[in-house]
Amino acid sequence: MSNKIRFEQDKLIIDDNYKAQQLLLKAICIINFITAIMNLAAEDFNISSTLNLFWLFFALLNMIGFYFAGKKSAAKEIEFDNILSIYTSKSKKQYYLKLKNGQSRDFPLGESKEEDKIYIIPQLEKKGIPITT
Repeated sequence: MSNKIRFEQDKLIIDDNYKAQQLLLKAICIINFITAIMNLAAEDFNISSTLNLFWLFFALLNMIGFYFAGKKSAAKEIEFDNILSIYTSKSKKQYYLKLKNGQSRDFPLGESKEEDKIYIIPQLEKKGIPITT
């Protein structure tokens, strides 16, 4: 079985180090946003200036990235009661957990071996978690 996905009594444990990746992504978005605001504040703000438009666009892009980075859960341990379903992307290579709190969580089943999928999917169906495609 995959070392990334484990089952305990009433929990699903995912060891994919996503929390560190999400923290790094949020830190980069914050640093880039601060840099863009400082560059806008350093000059006389003129909306017609191309460089000012670039920094304004860059700041907005980082705000959007920060928002979407926060929409995903980075929880390592997820109780089975909190999982609504498991769904796949259109290309069927990536799996996601849909949680009751409205967030989603990457599920590293797509990069697992076929033997792991044969073991993991029936275990999840036994717990009453529907798998949609």
